[in-house]
Amino acid sequence: MDNAQKLCLCGCGKFCKKGRSYIIGHNARGKNNPNYKHGKTSNNKCEVCDNKISFGSKRCNACAGETRGRKGIKRSKRTRKILSELAKRRTGEKSSNFKGGLPRCIDCGKELSRRGYVRCLKCNSKADWHKKMGGDKCNLYGKFPKWHKVIYKNNKMKSFWEFAFAKWCHLSGIKWQYESKTFNLGKGSYTPDFYLPEFDCYIEIKGWKTDIFKNKLKLFKKIYKNINYHILEFKQLQNMGIIYRNN
Repeated sequence: MDNAQKLCLCGCGKFCKKGRSYIIGHNARGKNNPNYKHGKTSNNKCEVCDNKISFGSKRCNACAGETRGRKGIKRSKRTRKILSELAKRRTGEKSSNFKGGLPRCIDCGKELSRRGYVRCLKCNSKADWHKKMGGDKCNLYGKFPKWHKVIYKNNKMKSFWEFAFAKWCHLSGIKWQYESKTFNLGKGSYTPDFYLPEFDCYIEIKGWKTDIFKNKLKLFKKIYKNINYHILEFKQLQNMGIIYRNN
C-alpha cells in the first residue's frame, strides 16, 4: 500500500507522485498559501489601468508588456503617458524612498544640497570650528604629508628643486635641515623648506606663489619679524647653478 499513488491533499482529485503528499505547486493553494489572510482577498489593482491583479503584482500583463524597456523598440504615445504618470507618482514626497527631504542648516535653517552636511557655506565660514582646529591644535601640525616625490638623505621632499638645492648644499659643505621647524600663525601654520644653521637662515624653494601661500607669507612676516628668511625662485636657482632648465 505504501507504493500506491495517493490523491493530492489540496482536493484537486489528481494523483501525486510516489512519496509526495501534494502535486508541485498545489501545496500553496488556499490556507497553505503564505499570502492567505484569514480568508480575505487583497484588493490589489494595476497602478496604470486600475484593473484587479494578483497579489504581489504592480501591473497587469498588458500594462507590464508596454512599459517594459526593450532595446531597439519604439514606445507608443500611450506608453509614454503611462511612464510619465508613474514618474509623477514616484517623485518627491510620493517616492517610497522619501525620508523627510534634504537636511537643513542648523544655524539659518536653509535647505542643504546633500545629506551629511550640517551647515551651509555661509554659516560654515562663520563657525568657530576652524579657530579650534587652527595652529598647533590641528592634528596635522608639524607632520609631513603622505605624498612626496624624492627621498634624499632620509628626507621625503616634495619637489625636484628642493632635492637639487639639498644636493648643492651637501656638495658645497653647507649643513642643512629639511622642514625642521613649524611656525604657528594662529589660524594655521607654516613650515619653511630648509634651515641653514651656519647662517641662521630659513629658505623657501618656490616655483609658483598661490594666494594661500601669499596670505601665509604676510602673516609669517608680521608675527616673526626678526627671523632671517629668503625665498629662492627659478631665476635665482638658475643663477646659482642649482638648476639649468625649467624641470
